[in-house]
Amino acid sequence: MTAETFQRICRDCQGPMNQIRIVDKSDCGHQDLEYVRIDAKKDWMRHVYPVAGKVASFMCQSCGGIQLFGRRNS
Repeated sequence: MTAETFQRICRDCQGPMNQIRIVDKSDCGHQDLEYVRIDAKKDWMRHVYPVAGKVASFMCQSCGGIQLFGRRNS
């Protein structure tokens, strides 16, 4: 995931936010968070959902709040 080119501002306290990485612990190690469409169906051969995009996460330097944003796959 690439770093943001503009400064995000916290919705709660208007403090500056930094991009962070939230990972999911799985049997395969650590994985970046991804999302799928609500109506997605599992691939019948691989038994996995098609990924619609990645989840970008930011944490406020002032209040510690975390905000998540979806980034669609191209």
